[in-house]
Amino acid sequence: MNQKVLMYGGLAATVLLLAITAWYLGQSSSAPGAATVLPDHQFENWDAPIDDPIGLAQDAESLFASVDTLTYEDLMRAVQRGDVSLVSELWALRRNCPEDMERYDCNIRIRQFIMDKFAPPGNEQLVELFTKYLKYEEEMSRFKMPDNLTLKEQYALIREKRRDFFGAEDAQLVFGLEEAKADYAVTVKDFTEETAGMSGDQRMAAYEQMRRNAYGQYYESVVAREPKFSKYETEVSLRDADLSGLVGTDRSAKMAELRTKYFGQDGAERMAEVDKQIALRETSQNDYKKAEADFLASNAELKGDALDAKLMELRVQHFGQEEAEAYTRREKYEQAMRDLRANRGQ
Repeated sequence: MNQKVLMYGGLAATVLLLAITAWYLGQSSSAPGAATVLPDHQFENWDAPIDDPIGLAQDAESLFASVDTLTYEDLMRAVQRGDVSLVSELWALRRNCPEDMERYDCNIRIRQFIMDKFAPPGNEQLVELFTKYLKYEEEMSRFKMPDNLTLKEQYALIREKRRDFFGAEDAQLVFGLEEAKADYAVTVKDFTEETAGMSGDQRMAAYEQMRRNAYGQYYESVVAREPKFSKYETEVSLRDADLSGLVGTDRSAKMAELRTKYFGQDGAERMAEVDKQIALRETSQNDYKKAEADFLASNAELKGDALDAKLMELRVQHFGQEEAEAYTRREKYEQAMRDLRANRGQ
């Protein structure tokens, strides 16, 4: 096992950063009914009287009937822990609106839903935050990012604008989890090289400390949501140097210990059985490759269908009928892909 797990994680997180930046600069085209920028007055008159408040309330209740809600206090605690993202929750609500509904019409119904579903004064506080976010969306849809900035500098500028717009406390509430993930993306890129000389135990400790620093108040929530297999792969990657120095039963014992830690005894035994099956398959394929090479060297005159028929006989001898057919299909597919890449390179 090499360091691909952490390196891939860092790359994926960097791509996430890029996607986040692009999303904020272009989201006016992604919202329902947002083919054009809405007039400013529609974002400045949220407190104007509603012509048909009863009808609007009924409409909102119908649109969001399937949405479960926490109390305001529980919602805020979940947001502060990182269990809930307010931006994600908003877009989840928007997906309940019909595709042909104008953005303003969808948003006004979400506002009504908030007012009806949360008790005061929490509903008013949420609506105030929601309204501020809508104005922020509109502001960012018009904002032009300077061309000479790096991705990191672009994101730093977005963070600055958020705090100018929301204030530090509300910006942390709305964007804190996303920004913590961005901090992790920046940090993990250099982590592999910086800890390359450490033992497995040292690297594990350094990795958790790095994540604690990056995620801050969201660390426990992020770790709790991480899939077991991701945790297992990460630990194997961090212990790569230690594991590469083990052979035979010592390595098998250490791998069994790590697998038992994450998947229990039964899971570790199933994974060991899969390893055996893979090893047997690789041995069979290597034996076949040698037999195929010897056969081709001794039967250079065979071509076309006659050659294919003889190779299939040889594969059946090594793999059995079903696996021989599967092996042949894989060989044809891989050859087609090689030919395609070669043609593109011309």
